[in-house]
Amino acid sequence: MSTRTLPLLLLLAIFAVACGSTLPAPGSTPPLSVPELKYRVIAQAGIPAFCGPPVVFGGYEEQQAAAEFAAIKADAETYRAIIAHAHPAGDESGPDYQVAVWREWRRLQAISFTGTGSGAYDFGLNTEMAQVTGHVDAAGRVSGLSSRPARLNCPICLAATTLIATPNGPVAVTALRLGDPVWTADQRGGRVAGVVRALGSVAFPLGHDGLRVVLSDGRSVTASAGHPTADGRAVGMLAPGAELDGAQVVSVTPVRLRDGGTYDLLASGPTGEYWADGVLLGSTLGDH
Repeated sequence: MSTRTLPLLLLLAIFAVACGSTLPAPGSTPPLSVPELKYRVIAQAGIPAFCGPPVVFGGYEEQQAAAEFAAIKADAETYRAIIAHAHPAGDESGPDYQVAVWREWRRLQAISFTGTGSGAYDFGLNTEMAQVTGHVDAAGRVSGLSSRPARLNCPICLAATTLIATPNGPVAVTALRLGDPVWTADQRGGRVAGVVRALGSVAFPLGHDGLRVVLSDGRSVTASAGHPTADGRAVGMLAPGAELDGAQVVSVTPVRLRDGGTYDLLASGPTGEYWADGVLLGSTLGDH
């Protein structure tokens, strides 16, 4: 290098620093992305569990994966992390590939992060048998792990906006109180007056979906996949063409429930059944 070139290079280096050069300091490591941090958490805390249909619902995962795949792929950091850690097989357009990516995305969604500054987070997740909390810093170091035995409590009830049939007209399920009048079904399916014997509510875990069932006569109801129908099936078992409360099922569509909880009630009488958004359903409460 000539003696004339050296001063010019030094000048250019000084100019780059003065203009805001962001070259990392020697030996420094850039902070990890949130998806990569979540994979560091999984390695230490265990695989997160999330609520899906508790019964076989034909095509559910394929439908959801196909519907959400474009949005997942558009989140470049998350998609890159999923590919690096899950190694889905096949072609991007194939259902197996998309379902594998979607499952990983659901697992990542099931980990809650709360920022604590400097790229670090407090986290929480549920595994199949425990509730785990802790802290992860920007470099992916996990600390403060705490675990307590707990089973994931998946909702099996109604959306908060559901209207219940009563002798006084439709009433939101969230507005009902013990002893309130409701319409219930007798053992022959006839409508008779009853009262609310029990009420229940379960908070939504992260990533929970419900199912919106549309009937041929225009009625529709949204519930968790495990909620029972009046004839003992689960909502997640329904498919287009099935019979439900005197009509045919037109569609069963997964929907993201965001209002904080699911709800159920038990009516007095021999069946405990009630009409939710005009559709006769069973109850998850009591022994009916």
